[in-house]
Parts: sequence; C-alpha cells; structure tokens
Amino acid sequence: MRLIAGLGNYPAKYNGTRHNIGFDAIDAYLSHTSISPVWKKGHNGVYFKSKDVFFLKPYTYMNLSGNSVGDLIRYYNIENDDVLVIHDEIDFPIGRIKIARNRGSGGHNGVQSVINSIGKDFYRIRVGIRNEYYISERRSDFVLSAFNKSELEELNDNVYPLVYKIIESFKKNNIDKIMNDVNKKN
Repeated sequence: MRLIAGLGNYPAKYNGTRHNIGFDAIDAYLSHTSISPVWKKGHNGVYFKSKDVFFLKPYTYMNLSGNSVGDLIRYYNIENDDVLVIHDEIDFPIGRIKIARNRGSGGHNGVQSVINSIGKDFYRIRVGIRNEYYISERRSDFVLSAFNKSELEELNDNVYPLVYKIIESFKKNNIDKIMNDVNKKN
C-alpha cells in the first residue's frame, strides 16, 4: 500500500494559489491517467484508492497537514517508505523540482506537521513557486497569491509532466533512480 499526498489549503478560495501546488499536481497527474477518482471524505481530507495507491488532499489547512497524513497511514498501516508528499518550495524558482527523503522541513509548516505526525523518513517532491516578486511581498501573502500566465505555462509544460514521471516511478517502487536524475538536473 502506498500514499501520495498533495499539500494545500481548503476551501475553494485557495484554488490556484502557490501554496496549493500539491493539490494541483495531483489533479494534473490524474488528468493524464485513465483513473476516474471518486473522492471520499475522511482522514481529515479527501482521498481515494486506485489499486494499491491512495491519493490524499488534506483539508486541515497547510499547517496541520500531518493530522490527515498520519491518520490515513496509521489506519491503513502504510509504511513511511511508501509515502510521497508533494508541496510548494518557496526557496526554488518556478520550474525547479527536487526529490527529498529523510530531511527536515526547511521551514515549511505543512511538511513540519507531517514530520511531527509520522517522522521524517518519507519521500517529498519539492516544487518551486518563487518568482522575482517574492522579495517585495510578505511570505504569507506570496504563497497565497495566484500564478501568472507564464508561470502556469511552465507548470503545465514542464513541471507537471515531470511530477507525473516521478509519481509513476514511485508507484513502481523505482523512485530512487529518478530521484538521482531529477536532483542532478535541478
């Protein structure tokens, strides 16, 4: 059993914001598959299962994401090695992706919440959200801002296709090879 969790904020007023890149990445992945999800409410979020993989969007707000992730993995006895979390990374520019495992939160409150709930031995896809305007805005305002047109094009043309490949590798228990390839390029 595996879990892929995209971090973001609920309700709908946060759709399309930088902080919701985890939710958006899952949606982009699903749009390129034949999976027709039937989302269920539970485990402090919405989730569904496709074969032996759960997909989860925590509805706890970002800073409490670990409550949802931890609840689902404990209920279904999922090992931390089988958890992949997708989240925004303000320290990376748009287009940059890194895969990490067994690392600290880097100041990301949603990731810290997951670490507090399950420990840090899980995989993460860190998706860059920074642009040239970040330095003039407060962090909280910036992460809750929407992407501009060129940023959305970068996400759709380059970022989400790479996230798709990473998820597919994770599902096939082959993430370490793609992790080395992705991290060398980025």
